[in-house]
Amino acid sequence: MRLSEIPAPSQVRDALVYGRPGDYQIKINGDPLETRTGHARRFRLCDSAVNLLNQHGLRTIRVELGSEAIA
Repeated sequence: MRLSEIPAPSQVRDALVYGRPGDYQIKINGDPLETRTGHARRFRLCDSAVNLLNQHGLRTIRVELGSEAIA
């Protein structure tokens, strides 16, 4: 899912920010957020990832710090 494809907040059942310090990622409804080239969008700071979701109207966000991978 690309940044422009993030659904309306009413259609998001799960927004997750996960990772380790210096390498955070986002999943929305189980789909990873990607760059234009199809790679996973990565964030250096957890705050940056949360703020991005907040800018798109997503206020209920799960955050899992220190996790290697989410199935």
